[in-house]
Amino acid sequence: MNNTPHRVSAVRRVRHLTGCIAVVLALLSSTSWAQTRDDLKGMSQDANSYFVPAKPVGISAEQATAIVREHTGGRVLSTNSRQVGQFMHYRVRVLVNGERVVTLTVDQRGRINRR
Repeated sequence: MNNTPHRVSAVRRVRHLTGCIAVVLALLSSTSWAQTRDDLKGMSQDANSYFVPAKPVGISAEQATAIVREHTGGRVLSTNSRQVGQFMHYRVRVLVNGERVVTLTVDQRGRINRR
């Protein structure tokens, strides 16, 4: 019995499968490197060469409360901050006309949205 043709095709299959796995691994490693590179773009490097997160972009809590105070004419009761990505958003509770409490959201550009 001659098993040579069957053996040759099995060797070819193994080589083909090995090549496919190598290509997939190469693609995965380049994709993960690209993702890592993109993640590092938002980081800044300090004097000790450690990567630290970049400062949040946008307005401060004081600026957000001032914007809401000017917009409503009411008294600010509280301000809560939440970081979304690298941007800060603020939820500001304000007493309007001395009788009702309204919660407004201020985004990183200073735009007011009702909750």
